[in-house]
Amino acid sequence: MGFDINALISLGGLILAFTTTVCGAILWYVNTEKKKYAAERDFNHLRRNIQQLSDNISFQTGELEKQFEKLERDILEIRMHLGMKSLSDAHWVSRPRDDRSRGHD
Repeated sequence: MGFDINALISLGGLILAFTTTVCGAILWYVNTEKKKYAAERDFNHLRRNIQQLSDNISFQTGELEKQFEKLERDILEIRMHLGMKSLSDAHWVSRPRDDRSRGHD
């Protein structure tokens, strides 16, 4: 049972084709997994960034509330010092004009 050269060449070509197909499939799978990992990593990175932004906004909102409370206390202290009950008691506050009082309709 002898093999002729054409059969050996055909068998070698078949083995080479099978080997390259398997290697290609393995490389395709590895690249797919890398892309999946990279996409997951990017998504987690974005999620952490959004969480940090949310935390920073909450912190800044708290700081602004503290500043507004301080301003309210300061304004109240100034009003008490000036003896004003409300801002409308101040003579320097301009009041809106009523056009009907001047005879214009």
